[in-house]
Amino acid sequence: MCHIEKISVCQIRKPVQFNSLGQPVPEGLYDPCMGPLEYREACQTCSLRGDCPGHFGHVRLCVPVYNPLVFMTLYKLLRVACLNCFRLRCPASQAQHFVRRLRLLRQGRLAEAKALGGLGPPRYMLSGKEGKPTTASGDAFAGISQAQETDVESLLSSLRLDDSSRAREGALSAGTLEAAMLTVAELFSSQPDKCASCGAFSPPLRRERCAKIFVMPLPLRKGQANARAGLDPFERLAELGQSSLVGDGLEEMDEGFEQSR
Repeated sequence: MCHIEKISVCQIRKPVQFNSLGQPVPEGLYDPCMGPLEYREACQTCSLRGDCPGHFGHVRLCVPVYNPLVFMTLYKLLRVACLNCFRLRCPASQAQHFVRRLRLLRQGRLAEAKALGGLGPPRYMLSGKEGKPTTASGDAFAGISQAQETDVESLLSSLRLDDSSRAREGALSAGTLEAAMLTVAELFSSQPDKCASCGAFSPPLRRERCAKIFVMPLPLRKGQANARAGLDPFERLAELGQSSLVGDGLEEMDEGFEQSR
């Protein structure tokens, strides 16, 4: 369930607003659950009268929609995501490293974020045409992340950071914002071809302006590697598109991104 449905008190299903007696129709735009029409009427949700603040309803759309202003961000995110398990293709520890850096920058802690950048795991190194990690690089990645995990968490604990805290007033300087953009750009550019979670190769994507995204065919060798592993991102995408409720498929993608963190 998306956050809009969580705060909603009713779903708008009917286009009719009032019946023949002038009373609001349930599941219409003037559903009594969203607040009373008259000052002395009691709200069906909070039982308040004229001082009821009003409540949200929602309309479930037949297809997903997007904000065209954030289309490029959506496109970049899909390009670095695994289209089989719907997680970021990089290892979870690497994704957590970028999350920590962004949390520091959100608090205006530019110096600490730069220090954390030096402590963080190296870029996920690949070798071979199928994008398999080398044994040396994989061991180095694991060693660094395990050895420095305690230091990183201690730094965050000392600053008392959490996801609900707000940045300090006036702390987001131009340098901090630039560092945040560079961190996001590094995250987008450091994704391997092969998913570190499920081992699948995702098909490339192509966009047409800011209106359409096309899924392109996989190269032959990567397609054969997926077939040998019994993985089929195209089938997963088809299942997602044929879901009885589009929101269920989007929730699955959201859960995948959360697990990447």
